[in-house]
Amino acid sequence: MRGRLAVVGAVGVLVVWAAGPAGAEVGDTVSANPTGVIAKDGTVTLSGTYQCESSTGTVVSSTLVSGSTYSSIGGSAPAVCDGAEHTWQNTGKPFPAASAGPVTVEVSLVQLQWTPSSLIPQIDRLADQRQQVTLVPTAG
Repeated sequence: MRGRLAVVGAVGVLVVWAAGPAGAEVGDTVSANPTGVIAKDGTVTLSGTYQCESSTGTVVSSTLVSGSTYSSIGGSAPAVCDGAEHTWQNTGKPFPAASAGPVTVEVSLVQLQWTPSSLIPQIDRLADQRQQVTLVPTAG
């Protein structure tokens, strides 16, 4: 009987090990809407959708990319990881300044994991998307 329990336990450990890290769920996705907004003062608002499962400490970050320059837009929006599709929105003033028209946007679904022995969180990128977005001026 103990031999059977040992075999079952060993198989269970192998199945968990083969499944990979908990943060890499198959259903994790993120995207930006094809249109963003730019205000007269240069503030950019980007939005889109994401989907994730079984993650805590997860955020959606968005960045404008111009050549080798990356400019974060509004920090990070907290994400709810319950398997359903949700919307996100980030607003910020990029440096260097953006203008209306096509831009490259990189959006990421990121899980921040704190460990007791670390002063900074470990970053696990669950999903990334790089795409063209058109910035349109706000009305008025």
